[in-house]
Amino acid sequence: MNGARRVFLVVSSMQGGGAERVAATLANCWVGEGWEVTLVVTFSGRGKCFYTLDSRVSQLYLADLVRDRVSGWRSKISRLARLRRLIERERPDVVVSFLPHVNVAAIAASLGTGTPVIVSERTNPALDVDATRMQRLLRRVFYRFADAVVIQTQSVECAVRASAPGAARFEVIPNPVPPALPVGRQFGSGAGRHRLVACGRLVPEKQFRELIEHFVRISRERADWDLWIWGDGPEESELRRTIESLGLSGRVFIQGRTDDIWGEMLRADIFVLVSAFEGFPNSLLEAMALGVPSVAFDCDFGPREITGDGKDAMLVPANDWPALENVLRELFDDPASRAALGKKGAAAVREKFSLNHVLQRWASLFDTMTKLHRAR
Repeated sequence: MNGARRVFLVVSSMQGGGAERVAATLANCWVGEGWEVTLVVTFSGRGKCFYTLDSRVSQLYLADLVRDRVSGWRSKISRLARLRRLIERERPDVVVSFLPHVNVAAIAASLGTGTPVIVSERTNPALDVDATRMQRLLRRVFYRFADAVVIQTQSVECAVRASAPGAARFEVIPNPVPPALPVGRQFGSGAGRHRLVACGRLVPEKQFRELIEHFVRISRERADWDLWIWGDGPEESELRRTIESLGLSGRVFIQGRTDDIWGEMLRADIFVLVSAFEGFPNSLLEAMALGVPSVAFDCDFGPREITGDGKDAMLVPANDWPALENVLRELFDDPASRAALGKKGAAAVREKFSLNHVLQRWASLFDTMTKLHRAR
């Protein structure tokens, strides 16, 4: 590859999350190719890194560089200044950042340094319920100074363009199937019981409460099926109350976060995704790659691209709960169809979202950015 050799990957933390998982995967692959990779953690202190990193990846926490005991906006300004000094001193070939608030910081810290900056959007900005008015304004102002904005699906480009007018270049680079993902057959949970599995942060947009409520009718008809939900978050207590009030204790389980989500996925008979919206649902991609027959709402954005327009997994109109119930009933009653769907989905996503394919896209973008900067 003729492009970048020294890369700064800038993230908020490394304590979980889809963007952080992708950052760890990319970092490990790039150091494996002989590149120098520094993973810069901006807005959190130390703490356990949730993902395995190659020992050759340099980890740097900006909190360690801020000696003054400051908090609030002073702390953010201090970390931003440290990040800029770091970029000026180390002069990486490219800075790659993940998530909007980190993207803004990376762009601001790099202005005038001559270092190309590639920012990565992981959600639909129009549906980013956590973004404040100031954060939306900062995205609108600063993204025009990024050398490229990486998005995960073609369908989200219009929304990102509307939130960041003036952005120079957009590149579609999806998340890869993790290289460590086991290649194994889909199997049931044994003991005569079957698992419908969902996973994600326990927040309203994942619609786990609605999933539990609609599982009630199916559970009465299919007594050998249970619902397992993996994840943690602010809705946990409410979800547990919902389970108890519906009389589903022993049939619906809130399992928390696990270090072995792939192993738990392999114990699933069906995976289901019912989000109101997504950026790029890694859980759906990984479930399909593991051979788990999958069902997903056709929400914005990601499920349609991952499922091949519904050819490689069952795609249900967004928020059409009766249709979802019917699809689940059909799959519950047809083991052969489940097996065929799981096999088809695994073959499709492992080819389309292979790590090599995704790495080639990143390398091509790096080469382009490097050539443009040398020509200036």
